[in-house]
Amino acid sequence: MQDQNQALTVAKSDLEGTQKSLDAALAYYDNLKPSCINSGVTYGDRVAKRKEEIESLQNSLKIMQGEDLA
Repeated sequence: MQDQNQALTVAKSDLEGTQKSLDAALAYYDNLKPSCINSGVTYGDRVAKRKEEIESLQNSLKIMQGEDLA
């Protein structure tokens, strides 16, 4: 009986710790969600910006490798 009570106490303690971790993760998620979902930028804008960034990085690589950009 004592072993069961001790196991129950340990399980309750673990549950409390896990619940605190879950609450912290959910709070962090709530803080991140607006910046990810409501960015105010359309998909097309993000694609165009990403394409420009890739081209810029490719040009930088060519310069670093000593290639001509023309």
